[in-house]
Formats: sequence, structure tokens, C-alpha cells
Amino acid sequence: MPKNLEMVTLLDFYGQFITPKQLDIAELYFCEDLSLGEIAEHERITRQGVLDVVKRAEDTLVKMEQRLNLRKKHTEQERVKDNIKDLCGRITEITQQYKYLDEVNDLVKEIKEEIETI
Repeated sequence: MPKNLEMVTLLDFYGQFITPKQLDIAELYFCEDLSLGEIAEHERITRQGVLDVVKRAEDTLVKMEQRLNLRKKHTEQERVKDNIKDLCGRITEITQQYKYLDEVNDLVKEIKEEIETI
């Protein structure tokens, strides 16, 4: 399990805003769950150097989320998508009782397909 799932997610959204070295070290630390010592040995720098890089990367990623809110917006969009899918499912269940509402079911199917493109 990654050390900090939030940081892994922020790396996905904002990894291009940190330096390549910061990205490599942050991925080793947060995604690969390597220790500071393991990364220091791998990168041939001190543990303190690794910690400094991790902290700088973390600060940049958090600041980017505070400014842009991409992760927050994405999470909200996924929640809305799931809610719309659930509502479509409920409509389908209700309309299956009435055979003359096939058009409604077709429209619900189209809505579900459109949601998947978002």
C-alpha cells in the first residue's frame, strides 16, 4: 500500500509540474514505497537529500491542487457520473413494468453511453 494515496493521486495530476528528478524520487517514495535509505542508495545521495526532494515535490503538488483543484473536480465529476448511472438504472427498473415505454429505455441507454464518454 502506498505511503500516501493522496500524494500518488496528486502525482498523477501534477507530476509534470515538478522536475524530472523530483518526479523520479517522489514516485519511488510514494508509489513504490521505498524508504529514504533505499532511495538514497539508488540515487547516490544522502537520506536528507532524498527527504528534501520529497518535501519540495510534495509542497509543489499540494500548492498546484490548491490553485487548480483538478483532483477535487475529477472526484466530484466521478461522483456525479456514478449518480447519473444509478438514476438511469432506477428509471430502467421502473419503465420495465410498462412495455410502451421502450422509448424511455432507449433514451436511458443513450444517456448511459454518453456518460461513459466523459
